Amino acid sequence: MRRTLAIFAGSILLAYPFLVYFGLQKHGIRVVAPFLLALFALRVFQARPRFRDLFAASAALSIIGTFLVILAWVFHWGECLLFYPVAANALFLGVFGLSLAKPPSFCERFARLVDGNDFPESAIPYARRVTQVWCALFVFNGVMALLTALSGDMKLWTLYNGAIAYVLIAALFCGERITRKIIFKK
Repeated sequence: MRRTLAIFAGSILLAYPFLVYFGLQKHGIRVVAPFLLALFALRVFQARPRFRDLFAASAALSIIGTFLVILAWVFHWGECLLFYPVAANALFLGVFGLSLAKPPSFCERFARLVDGNDFPESAIPYARRVTQVWCALFVFNGVMALLTALSGDMKLWTLYNGAIAYVLIAALFCGERITRKIIFKK
């Protein structure tokens, strides 16, 4: 049951830009706010500390999301909700960036978790470089999220944060996995 809730909450939060866009357009902040608060609460309570850094980032994002929703609800300023993707990118930049300062890098830890004993020591510099690439993506996505939030164009904000940003993240994730398998197969 807990896993089902985790998948549900994660899936709904991936749809956050669309929920905000359509929710504010059709129902307003009074209807959207309680729904988002329930989602953020669910996200905190179902999270498992399997990967400590991501657990802490997920909890922090839920707290930030809750804060933004409360601000939007109290002050009737739905645009406040547009800054959640900015916070998400900043937090993940922090998690990945700190791992560069305190090795092992985030990508090394993730690769070891996924690949287990098959991760060679010679791959450590590669994993560090990939972590730097992720940091660059989080900077880019964060800046774009901020610019789209400040633009006031809800359609543009929804398009970038609900589609383009996810395509970039998926492309980097899949591309890196394929590249790692090719490079370290040799």
